[in-house]
Amino acid sequence: MRLWSLPLRGRVVVLTGASSGFGERTARRLAVEGARLVLAARRAERLEALRRNLPTEAVAVSADVTDPAARRRIVEAALSAFGRIDVLIHNAGLGRLDWLDNLAPDEIDRMIDVNFRAPIHFTREALPHLVPGGHVVFVASLASFTATPPYVIYAATKFGLKGFADALRRELRPRGLRVTAVYPAPARTEFTAHNGESVFLPFVSHPRWLFLDPDRVARAIVAALKRPRAHVFVPGWIRPIAWAEGVVPGLVDAVVGPLFVRPFWAREARRRVSPERRPAP
Repeated sequence: MRLWSLPLRGRVVVLTGASSGFGERTARRLAVEGARLVLAARRAERLEALRRNLPTEAVAVSADVTDPAARRRIVEAALSAFGRIDVLIHNAGLGRLDWLDNLAPDEIDRMIDVNFRAPIHFTREALPHLVPGGHVVFVASLASFTATPPYVIYAATKFGLKGFADALRRELRPRGLRVTAVYPAPARTEFTAHNGESVFLPFVSHPRWLFLDPDRVARAIVAALKRPRAHVFVPGWIRPIAWAEGVVPGLVDAVVGPLFVRPFWAREARRRVSPERRPAP
C-alpha cells in the first residue's frame, strides 16, 4: 500500500473540457486541493462562471482543442499567468453513437479530431513547458478496450488514445515525466447530447441509475495525480471486462451480438422503412 502522496497545492494544471461533466467536477476538486488552474472549453460563459466560483487561482480560456491556434493560446495563458505547467489533463471528448453508415463524414472526422488528434498535438505543444515531475493525464474510456457497435468510431479513437498514452509513458519516463490513462465506464454526463435520432439513444440515456456518477471519475483523476499510476479503471470492477477482450475475444463477440446488434438492428430496420423516413416519390 502506498502511504506517500504528492501535494497538489500550488501546482499548475491545464484542464480541457472543463465546462461540464468530468472536467467541471475535476476542476472543483483540484481547486479544493489548492491547485492553480487553466480551464479550457468552448463554452465561454459556463467556463467563466466556473472560474469565478472556484476557491483558487484560475484562468479561463475559451478554446476548441482541435484548433492549433487555440491550443497555443491555452499554453500561453498558462505560462503568462503561472510561468509553468505541472499537469496537463486531456478531458475534452466527443461521442456520436450510431451505425457506421448513419454517421456523416464530418461527424467521423470531428470525433477523430477531438478524441485523438487534439490530445496528440496538444501534448506536443505543451511538452517543452512541462516541469520535471510533470504529469500528463488522458481521460480515455472502457471503450479503449471493449468496442461495441454503437461506439464504432468512438472506440477507434479511444483505442488509439490508449496506445498513444502507453507509448508516451514509456518515452517520457526517463525524462522524469508521468503519464496516466483513465478508463471510466459510461457516466451521467452530457455525452448523449450528440446522438440525435440514433436507435441507441434510449440505451445510453436510461435508466440513469446504471451510469457512473461523474464525481467518482473526478475523484479518481485527482487521486492519480497524488499517487501516480499508469492505468486507472473507474470503477475498478470493470478491469476484468477490459481483460476479457484481450484474452477471450470470441466470448465478447458472442455476448455483444445478442446484447447490441440483434435488438438494435431490428429497431433500425423498422426505422429505415418507416413512412416518415421514406424518400418522396
